[in-house]
This record gives sequence, structure tokens and C-alpha cells, in this order.
Amino acid sequence: MPKKTDEQHSYPPVTSRPGKKPVFVKTSTIRPDQRPSFVHETLRHQDFSRKKLLRFSAVACRFEDSRFDNSHIDHGGFGDGREQSVYVNCSFDGSRIRFVYQGNTRFEMCSFRNVRLREWMGSTLELVNCVFSGRLTKGTFSGKVGELGADTGRERNEFRGNDFEGIELDDVSFSGGIDLTLQRLPTGRKYLYLTEPSPVVYEVYRKVLGWGDLEERRVALILMHILRKKLDSGQKQLFIPRSSFGSGKVEDKVFEMLRAESSRKG
Repeated sequence: MPKKTDEQHSYPPVTSRPGKKPVFVKTSTIRPDQRPSFVHETLRHQDFSRKKLLRFSAVACRFEDSRFDNSHIDHGGFGDGREQSVYVNCSFDGSRIRFVYQGNTRFEMCSFRNVRLREWMGSTLELVNCVFSGRLTKGTFSGKVGELGADTGRERNEFRGNDFEGIELDDVSFSGGIDLTLQRLPTGRKYLYLTEPSPVVYEVYRKVLGWGDLEERRVALILMHILRKKLDSGQKQLFIPRSSFGSGKVEDKVFEMLRAESSRKG
């Protein structure tokens, strides 16, 4: 096992009796700088709940049945490094996390209920059978591994069985061929879900080209370019939060044009 760095910590083992459920052992007090770091470790039944951390970093680690509930993490490096870190059946309920760049990470059967998440970016993130509620502000999910993940050994990110129905998605996008029919998505007037987006986007694009106001047309064409780029990435369905367009009358107009055209296409 690689030697621990000076920022890593030793946590007490889980105590249990034969035939008894595992007992979660509270982690020892985090160092004053509150920057726990783990490299090539497998950890089970760890309890990071109610911690306030400046940074959490894991490289090529596996966390199972662990709790991060009601934690505040200013920089969540849950998948730092090139090798993947995996979280299985972990709970992040009630947490406030700023991810910045997610890195090579996989979450399986994890709970993110009543959370406040920010800046969940990255093209090497995998989500499988996770449940969400609360709010996610600024996020980019991709089914295709990007150039920065060329050394991960895979071309696709597994992304299925996730329940986003109870979370507010603010400026969040799905691209790279994520099958949205395998996810549960939020509904309402501030979201638009296009199951057959190509003809809808094409028709609105065609109408925008005929606008006389050059500045409005310029802004609208930028929005249409973003949607066409997602389609070119292999995305078969489009989920569009109104917030992803930015604020403004032109943005409102384009969003409602897409909604109207989708209704006409049936």
C-alpha cells in the first residue's frame, strides 16, 4: 500500500460483534487545516457527517457504506488523480458541497437528499442508481469521456437509474449520449424535455434565421448553436432548464419557441 502523505489521516476501525450490524465509528478530529486526503485506500463505514472541510481529496479510493451527511465541503475532490475513486451506498444527505472539477469518480446507490451542490463539472463522472433532492447549481454531466479523461481506459461514462425528480436543476446540462429515458427528471414550466429534439431544434433555428433584429438574432443563434452541439455530441434527448439559457427577453422567447414547437411536433 502506498505510503500516506502528511495530509492523510488514520481512522479507527469499524467495531462489530458476530451477528450484529456494523457500528459506525466517528472519525477523529480533522486536522486544523481541515483537508483530509486519501490515496489508494478502501474504507468502509466511515462517518464524515457534520464536518466542515476546506477540501476533501481522494485518489484511487473506494468508500463503502459511509456517511457524509450534513457536511460542508468547500472543494470536493472526490475523484482527484487519474485512477477512479468509487463510492458505494454512501449518504450525502443534507450536505453542502462545491465540487469545482469532479475528476474520475463513480457514485453507486448513493443518497443526495436535501443537498445544496455547486459546480459539479467533469467528463469522467459516473452516476448509477443515485437519488437526489434539494438543489444543484451549475453542473455538466456527460456520457462521453472527454479528452482530459483519455487515460481512464474507457470511452463512456455509465449513467443510469438516477432519480433527479426531487432536485432543482439550475444551469445543469446532459450531453455526450446520456440516455435520459433511464433517469427520472424534474418537471415544471422552468424545464423543457425534448424526446425528439432534432426536428424541434431545426425548426426553431430556421425561424430565428428570419429575424430582422440583428442583435436578437445573434443571441438566439448562440443558444441554438449550444443545442446543436449537444445533438452532435450524440445526445438523443435534450433536457433544458430555463436557467441554462441565462436571463433576458430573447432567452425567454427562444425557450418558449422550443416549448411550442415541441408541443406541435407532439
